[in-house]
Amino acid sequence: MKNLKRMLGLLVVSVMAISVMGTAKAASGTPCSGDACHIRATIVGSKEGSETATYGDLTDVVAEIKDRVDTDGEKITKVDITLLADTVLSGSDTFKTDGQTHGTGITCPVTINLAGYELDVQVASPFVVVKGGSLTINGSGTGSQVAGTVTTLVSVQRGGTFKTTGKVTYALDDNDTFVVADGTTASSGRITIITDASTTVESAKVAFDTTAYADITVAGNYDLQEQLVKVGTNNSKVNASVINVNATTSSVKANALLVGGYAKLTVNGGKYTADGADNSVVSITAISDVTINNGTFTATSGSSTLDTGYAVRLGAGATIKINGGTFTSGEDTVTREYLPALFITDIAKNKGNVTAGTFNYGMVASSTTSGGEGNPDADKNTEDLVATTSTYTVNKDDKTVVVKAGAASDPEKDPEKPGTSDDQPSENPKTFDAIGSLVTMAISSLGVVGTATKKMFK
Repeated sequence: MKNLKRMLGLLVVSVMAISVMGTAKAASGTPCSGDACHIRATIVGSKEGSETATYGDLTDVVAEIKDRVDTDGEKITKVDITLLADTVLSGSDTFKTDGQTHGTGITCPVTINLAGYELDVQVASPFVVVKGGSLTINGSGTGSQVAGTVTTLVSVQRGGTFKTTGKVTYALDDNDTFVVADGTTASSGRITIITDASTTVESAKVAFDTTAYADITVAGNYDLQEQLVKVGTNNSKVNASVINVNATTSSVKANALLVGGYAKLTVNGGKYTADGADNSVVSITAISDVTINNGTFTATSGSSTLDTGYAVRLGAGATIKINGGTFTSGEDTVTREYLPALFITDIAKNKGNVTAGTFNYGMVASSTTSGGEGNPDADKNTEDLVATTSTYTVNKDDKTVVVKAGAASDPEKDPEKPGTSDDQPSENPKTFDAIGSLVTMAISSLGVVGTATKKMFK
């Protein structure tokens, strides 16, 4: 118990439990009374109906459910657990939501409400969720926390579902993984993983690791050693993961978003920093579809010879669409020159489309065509990357390319528009018809505003 308030709260709960339920249910779970009762669980089954009892810890709840399933052949349809005090999950029994013998035997929703207390996890793989099962960890009060040293906190397999809702802090070890999605075929069932904006992972190695047929929604705040999202080898487009990252804050010492297999990744705002040496923020090394709608992406250092240190790095076969955001590359550890924000390895095999965004130190298609250093003034691929519906300006002084949706502004209405000084390079937009020629004349008067002529490069 963390404080006097909790002690008093536990005393009240204990008295209420004794007055309402009498002696705590024994069954296979260890009997408890008074301060020893750290868990209140409601188990709904096919034979016993809905029963609420108090237990010493989660291991006792596991034992109770196993007894009902293995001994009585009961089907469990729902489990709701609320912490009454700080408690532990230890021993050899994993809290496994499946229908197999010697599992906990539940193909049903399980909710663990931390209620402002800490769950101390002392099992290498404490939570396993498989087809037919779901696990929700909920924080309904200040102080709700899951802490411990694990291999993987939650493993979601074969169509299982995991959600974390409310204000929950996960304080793990630097070598631990928060959630793994493990199931590579559609026949196994699609995995679902959802976190919300109140989720905090104070420490872990990787937050979300998947090779699976999965729908993953990421939000919250993460301080990690390696990836926020890591997509491993997946050679099937049909079984590709769909990953939506929503307004997340992430500080990592490696690539924040690393996709090494088929996936559809969408980033909707947030702040992402790759704080380690020789890492890019978003690194796509396989055939994937990437959409960035907004956000701030910052790399701190990298190497042009190793193709690292970019805000976004796109490997062969991948496609990207950028609709907004601020992208800043890192400093080359050898040359001490800043790298371009966007690096696309092969202009012949990738497709890119930029409608809006700010790219500090420019955009580049490959080191062989534009050089490894960020030099937007000399970048000949910018026009190919920017959508035909957008315009861009090149600021030679701070080496920034700014892309905006829509036609160029009228200089008479916007005389103070930044980045349009006469000493900056001109771009010569191509035209398609008479109307395009008139637009070209207006744009040419600005001197530095270019209109991309290709929506995608091939």
